[in-house]
Amino acid sequence: MSSAPAARNSDCSVGYHYQDGSRSALAVILLDYTLWIWHWLNHRVPLLWRFHAAHHADLDVDASTAFRFHIGELLLSVPFRALQVAFIGVEVPVLLFWEALLLVATEFHHSNLRPQLSFERWLRLGIVTPRMHGIHHSIAPTEVNSNFGTPLARGSRQ
Repeated sequence: MSSAPAARNSDCSVGYHYQDGSRSALAVILLDYTLWIWHWLNHRVPLLWRFHAAHHADLDVDASTAFRFHIGELLLSVPFRALQVAFIGVEVPVLLFWEALLLVATEFHHSNLRPQLSFERWLRLGIVTPRMHGIHHSIAPTEVNSNFGTPLARGSRQ
């Protein structure tokens, strides 16, 4: 009899970790989606675009472009990001993972790396690649107003 409760506790523990992992994955997906919305708004709302345009001013996109943001955009993003985290209910370890992922992804897709095309086609099924994001930094309005995804590729295909 004493082994039955241990087995049940063990099953609950596995279930708990599964739910915890599912919750974390959902939080990352929601953080990505809501960041997509923020980026989209930066292109659609004239006041936000005035600040975000500083990020698009550099026509020679490279890793330094990932850090080129107007202070006004950064300050305006703070309340949005705070609401984003509060509404999603992200736990600190998940948020730290997301921020690290976001930093690496942003550096990567702003880099001037050019993976072999066959490899990039496979890669862009899941993440935003430099070529894919390069379209977003075009001077053509239809291109600059596309490919808002960071870091996941969902919704960033043309």
